[in-house]
Amino acid sequence: MNNKGQSLVIFVLILPVIALFLAFFIDSGMVLLKKTKLEGIMKSNIEMSLKEDRLDEQELMKVIKSNSSDINLKYEEKDNILKITGTLDNKSVFGKILKTKWYDLKVSYCIDKEEKIIKSEC
Repeated sequence: MNNKGQSLVIFVLILPVIALFLAFFIDSGMVLLKKTKLEGIMKSNIEMSLKEDRLDEQELMKVIKSNSSDINLKYEEKDNILKITGTLDNKSVFGKILKTKWYDLKVSYCIDKEEKIIKSEC
């Protein structure tokens, strides 16, 4: 019996599965990178505004937007606590293929305006 082409057939059958896993891991890494960038931009600008004692909501939103124009910002104020939420659009390859958002790029920070600190929980 001749088994010369058997390894090639198995390799050709398994290659798309390997490529799919590789693409998934790369896409997941890009999502993590975008979320880390979003957190860094928002937190550093909020800390800078607190340090310079310029906690004007509109100015803070403008500064964050100037660092990255694709961030969608929303803020709410309740009981002297300012909650700023930043989101990024879904630009994932798997999100486009599946036509869904399989991840959520949303970061929220709460600022106590009296104590001028970033609260961990809202």
